[in-house]
Amino acid sequence: MCRCIAPTCICPANVGAGSIYFWGQELTIHTLAAKRPEGCADNCERAKAVRHCVADIIRLPLLLPDDFDYPGMIAEIVRLRRERRPDTVKEEAAPAITLRPIADDDLEFLFHLYASTRAGEKELVGWRDEQWEVFMRMQFNLQHSQYMQNYEQPSFDVIMLGDTPVGRLYVNRGEDEIRIVDISLLPEYRGRGIGADLLRSILQEGDDKGVPVTPHVEWTNPALALYQRLDFQEEGFAEVYCFMKRLPGQSLSIH
Repeated sequence: MCRCIAPTCICPANVGAGSIYFWGQELTIHTLAAKRPEGCADNCERAKAVRHCVADIIRLPLLLPDDFDYPGMIAEIVRLRRERRPDTVKEEAAPAITLRPIADDDLEFLFHLYASTRAGEKELVGWRDEQWEVFMRMQFNLQHSQYMQNYEQPSFDVIMLGDTPVGRLYVNRGEDEIRIVDISLLPEYRGRGIGADLLRSILQEGDDKGVPVTPHVEWTNPALALYQRLDFQEEGFAEVYCFMKRLPGQSLSIH
């Protein structure tokens, strides 16, 4: 059985580098194929269609069998489209994840980051925004002061995604352990693998030095599952925190 689909027009010049998903989406919607309205597309016509699809403008009346190999055709078009890109067209590299030491200018960002990690509590207490902000600033200032004073070999870093600050990573490197004091990200950057990548680098550091890596993780923290997948073991409990340890030499893969 064949079906006829109205002529369609796509201009690949409007498709930027790296827009492979766009191509697949358009091809699925428009079902591009051979310029042969009087009969079904065969393998020869399919090859012609692929060549047409990497031209500057596509205008094709379509008549296709129901079992036409759309995925195969899409794959070929993607491959040929990549081959025909000018040398000047480059894939956009993902912004790099880097660390830089915190500075006084970061305190407001660090406050909002801290407050974002406790947003769920605000809904429970039902305080007005002004009350909550006063409480959060008091809590943040107390925590910040304690962090700055209580560790002997700390690194207090802002997590950067390209030029954008997205979180913080506080680590204390002692002789017998690497303590993850705090790792947190803004809500919109969670679940992207940023935290996992940073944790893996710390675990590799622990392996290289032959020392365990230890954090205190709140029971309600969704990242608890990530620590467990990275082979951290529960060692003890204190109020709302779980003390965890990951010994050197274990697998770095997330399973």
